[in-house]
Amino acid sequence: VKKDAPTVEAGAGIGADAEISDEFIPLCEKAVRRDGTVPIKLIQPGWGTSGYYSKDVLQNDGPKVFTKGLKMFWDHPTPTEEAARPERSLRDLAAELVSDAKFDEKGAAGPGLYADAKVFSPFKETINELAPHIGVSIRGLGKAKTGTAEGRTGPLIEKIAIAKSADFLTSPGAGGEIVQ
Repeated sequence: VKKDAPTVEAGAGIGADAEISDEFIPLCEKAVRRDGTVPIKLIQPGWGTSGYYSKDVLQNDGPKVFTKGLKMFWDHPTPTEEAARPERSLRDLAAELVSDAKFDEKGAAGPGLYADAKVFSPFKETINELAPHIGVSIRGLGKAKTGTAEGRTGPLIEKIAIAKSADFLTSPGAGGEIVQ
């Protein structure tokens, strides 16, 4: 960029002294796309906070439970919040899935369950700013048995039966993220 060249802010109109031709495209790097959606990696195979998620469990159960319309909240509820308001608060409703999850072995952020989410207006700028620093974590119900995987013993998730939500968190346990 030349020292005296005009600058154009994202979303702003083109300045009168700037020359633009058909060979240029707008460059604006943000997590949230122009249509308000964002690509999400919900979870990856391996150890998470609740236990070990195998590729097979994520492939088989993930697309059945992490479906279009699943709500995404700003943080997981504390146990007290969950007991007092299991339906969650509208103040924390940040997004919802607009596609069913699909397992992608060669996903942009490695193997895992991916979906697109529509981010609601009050959270768009926050997501754009925080996307590199936060992640996504699933909430649901499943079945597990004790066993060993990857040299570690603990709960091996055998089935994901119900998805309650997928939430934005500071430290996700199983590789969930906003795909940049």
